[in-house]
Amino acid sequence: MNNQIFDFLNEYAKLPSPQYAVLLRGKWGCGKTYFVKHWLEEFDKSDKLPANENSIELKPIYVSLFGMREISDIKSAIDRCVNPFFYSKAGKILKIAGRIASKIIFKTELDIDKDGKSETSFSGALDSLSIFENDNKDEVKGVKFIIFDDLERCQIPMKQLLGFINYFVEHCDCHVVVVGEEKYLNDKTLHDLLEFKEKIVGREFEILPDIEAAIKLFVSEPMMATDFLSKETGMIQLCFECTATHNLRLLRQSLLDFSSLISVLPTKLVENNHDYLRSLLSCYIAVYAEYRNIDNRGYIVDWENWAVKAFVDTKDEESQKIRNLMGKYNRVNSLNQFEALSSEMVPKIVEHIEKGLSLAPLFENILSQKSRKLTALERLDSYWDKTNDEFNELYDSLLEELKDGTISEPANMGKSVGFLGYFDAMHFRELPEDAISDIKNRLLDIYQSCTCLKDLFKCHYSFIQGYNCVRGCDQDKKKTKCIINFVSELFEQKKEELPDDMQLALRQLSDENVGSLAYIDSGTYPDHSSSFRMRPIFAKENPQQLFDSLRKMSNRGRNAFSQFLAYHYEFLVNCDFSDTFLPDHDVLVKLRDLVKEEAKSKVSIEKWSYDGLIEGLDKSIRRANGESRIE
Repeated sequence: MNNQIFDFLNEYAKLPSPQYAVLLRGKWGCGKTYFVKHWLEEFDKSDKLPANENSIELKPIYVSLFGMREISDIKSAIDRCVNPFFYSKAGKILKIAGRIASKIIFKTELDIDKDGKSETSFSGALDSLSIFENDNKDEVKGVKFIIFDDLERCQIPMKQLLGFINYFVEHCDCHVVVVGEEKYLNDKTLHDLLEFKEKIVGREFEILPDIEAAIKLFVSEPMMATDFLSKETGMIQLCFECTATHNLRLLRQSLLDFSSLISVLPTKLVENNHDYLRSLLSCYIAVYAEYRNIDNRGYIVDWENWAVKAFVDTKDEESQKIRNLMGKYNRVNSLNQFEALSSEMVPKIVEHIEKGLSLAPLFENILSQKSRKLTALERLDSYWDKTNDEFNELYDSLLEELKDGTISEPANMGKSVGFLGYFDAMHFRELPEDAISDIKNRLLDIYQSCTCLKDLFKCHYSFIQGYNCVRGCDQDKKKTKCIINFVSELFEQKKEELPDDMQLALRQLSDENVGSLAYIDSGTYPDHSSSFRMRPIFAKENPQQLFDSLRKMSNRGRNAFSQFLAYHYEFLVNCDFSDTFLPDHDVLVKLRDLVKEEAKSKVSIEKWSYDGLIEGLDKSIRRANGESRIE
């Protein structure tokens, strides 16, 4: 399609007096500017006029309207493009330039919207706009061709801008190409553009991303890691197509940042880890695209948690969205060592995007570690290439490493169990029952070592994600399903036993930590189902223990706790929370009664702090009862 537009512009340039403009549109980042500049370069190569001191050789010019506020800004831009045509190759001003200047000394005003008033005036001894005038045909040769780019980014009122552009079409017989994307215009400017299109635009085309050509151009740029990227143009194109974005600028940015990374890595590490770095390149392309995708950015910035939750709570709607997002890159993942949206890599790249931190030290360390002897688990990543003897040796080593604790990270434990279940289901090796028992005991130790809910969720999610890394057969058919059932039950049991961050803070309530309650409350619950603020946080607390802590606190501390109650239960918000906070009711009532009794013996400022606390507890109880209006 773009080639046809290219050919059309060549034919359009041959028309002696077109009397119409051409509109080129396309999504931001699709390569519109690259397309027209490439056409200009090719046209300049093919359209050569002999040097002549008695005429000006005019060529197509390019003007970006980006950020321009006045018509005079455009005129100045045209000046910069046109003035070189008044000079010979030797740098001397052409004789003809003076004659044109004398002709146009009085042509200083333009009536843009034909209302009889001059919108702008031009001054100067040599007005470059004059060479477009029809009465200079004998002195001006070549083609009068102007490309106005970035229409939607121009700050000049649309009607005034289009009137100025129309001047070149109607009065100067110029070839005019306008480049922009109308969907970014507001209703008023869009209406003005539609009128312009109806009267002046003769042809309209959409520029589509020419991905293959753009990639070839990008990887040849001086700042790119050309030696590496030139070998991966096919993979780059495949990954970019998987993103389903048309923004070639984002692709170029990801390639530039990736190139900056590997340019500072030791050459030997780059040469010896090409496959790993190719997988990392896929991550860069995918993360840059999804980070800029308004629908997916929220997931990407917290990918470490979302990626695991997608396989834990499989019925959740958000989890399905995550799995769909992962699935976009299946074609790329099958060719690489790790997934394009790897839960390990995505957070690192996001941190680089948001904070500008260099990832070179991190990946230099990772690549250096990869130079060591690989573990049995790592070598099994390419099990299909092994001989039977090699495979059996690695299988036995994996069982031993699981048993003796060499493999201890939850993610690696999960991946190991995934492999064992897959190999058993494929009848490569039967998984012994005693090995299953050993694995359960190791997992029991790992889960029991978690001391808070946050650690438990991270441990469990990592294990499940590692397990799901190994795909290829129905999970229900795996012998290791009993291990998954075991850890799921263990997880649920530990989830009831372990405190979350809010419970830990409430059970250690003091003047020192009362200020942190609101910060914790605004955070996300470990399973990412909601924020703490939308949960009943007192339901499992001991009212006597809470009272003892409050009694030991200063007036300032009690006042801060009262303010926290107003924050958590949102006293100032009229909203139906239904029975969200109902589980808190009984604890709040018992705590209020204890505080009331204590308040009877207090006087002065201290009594005032207790009274404020009682008032806060009363309102909290009303919210727990489901009242929508508190204040």
